[in-house]
Parts: sequence; C-alpha cells; structure tokens
Amino acid sequence: MQKKGYLTAKKEFYLPKLLRTHGIGNTQRPIALLQFDTEDFVRYSSLGLAQLISARLQLGPHQERVRKALHRLYPEYKRISDDFCWDKRGELGQGVAVEFLRAFQNGGMEEVKKWARRFNLLNEVNGITEGQEFGYVVRAVRSPLRVGDLHDKDIVTERNQQIARQIGQTVRKMLELGFWHTSPNPGNWTTEGELVDFEDVVEYPRELPLIEKDMIFRKFATLKDYAGFTFGEGTIGYLTKEFQEGFIGSRTTTQEVVKTASVVLGRLSAK
Repeated sequence: MQKKGYLTAKKEFYLPKLLRTHGIGNTQRPIALLQFDTEDFVRYSSLGLAQLISARLQLGPHQERVRKALHRLYPEYKRISDDFCWDKRGELGQGVAVEFLRAFQNGGMEEVKKWARRFNLLNEVNGITEGQEFGYVVRAVRSPLRVGDLHDKDIVTERNQQIARQIGQTVRKMLELGFWHTSPNPGNWTTEGELVDFEDVVEYPRELPLIEKDMIFRKFATLKDYAGFTFGEGTIGYLTKEFQEGFIGSRTTTQEVVKTASVVLGRLSAK
C-alpha cells in the first residue's frame, strides 16, 4: 500500500494497468484505489516527514537548508555538527514531525503552510499543502522487498544484474509509449524483477513543464543532459551498465543511451 496525493495514487493505479495492455507485465498489479480524509493523511504524513528530515540531514542538496530550519526550530542547537546529525538524525526528524502535527492541530492546513514557510520546509510538506485530495493504492507484488540503494555496492549480484536488464528493457518500452520514467532506480524494483512506484513517470511531451522544473532544480541545461542523468549513474548507480544494456538491447554506453532516447523523444514531439 502506498499513501500519497489522490492524483498520484490514480497514476499508480491506472498506469500499470495501461502498460500491461501493451504487453509490459513486470509491473505492480494495482488492486484498489482509496481515499484518505485530511486528518488521517496528515497523521500518516508525519511519519514520512520524520524519515525525510532524517535522510536530508545526512546528504544531498537539501542538507544545509534543513539544518538551518533546525537552528530556527531549536535555538539551543547553536551548531549542528556532522556527528550530531548522524547520531541524532532519527530523533531530530521525529521532533520536526511533532512540530508539524502541532501546527496542524493548532490551525489546520493554513497553519501548516505558515509553519512550513517560517522554517523554509515547504519542499518537505508540499504534498499536503497544495489543496489536493489524498489517496492510496493497494497493489500486489510477488516480492515486498526492493533491490536496494543505488549507492550500495552490495546490490551488485548476478540476480540483480538480470533484474536491471529487465527493468532497462521495460523503461525503454515505456519511453516508446510516451512515458518517461525519470527515476528508475533500484529502490523502485522488487527482488522479483517488478517495476513499482510510478510517481516519477512523466507523460512526454504533454508534461514537459514538469521535466523542465526538475531540470532547473537539478541544474541541467538540456534534455540530453537530463536523459543522461535519468538513465545513468545518477539514478541507477552500480547497476547502470546492466540497465543500459537492457535499454539498448546490447552492451552500450551512456552516450548511446542518450542518443537513442533523444531519437525517441524527437519522434514523440513530432506526433
């Protein structure tokens, strides 16, 4: 079961169904689409927020901004060292989630927006501050386990290499149909070779503005650069070589993958 905005949950439900009609079978099987009320979704979201804050204290472009938010939330921490963040990241994440819930209890969604603006955490709570309905999809998969973190070299096993080739082939077929999976990382594949999580799939070219927005955020100047990121080490990590082999159909390079993707995107744009 995956909890998220209702429109995103609808995508998670209907897109795998559509892909299966086109012969792409190694995807999640959506079972049901349901809707949350706001209070329940906020409560569930607090658990995810705690984990997100914890993760962003360790690495990535959001680290410094989140640390500044903690300085404002907890003035007693005059300086947050790397060691402190590592040792206390779970505790700090839970603390932010408690403040988030308190804001909601004090004034509902409007108070949450004010709270997020005050501490520059709008990015972390944008899923519940955009006025959307909240839903979840119940899905069936052969394995509840994911292949793993793209930064973890231990995921390089013969079985996972085989899965990477299969996923590369699937992502290529999706692109040919006009669905660009912008984050096909090993955390979105199960250990039985199923592709799950379609939140980062963008319909091209209809949803090009979403890609352009992400390009600005990630500081990519061209679609080719962005394609190199989405189908390369930036999202796939240690299994990139095998993924790209599945994408092309033979051993290849990132440059060849980008060239092939650009041809497909050009054909889609011309329709």
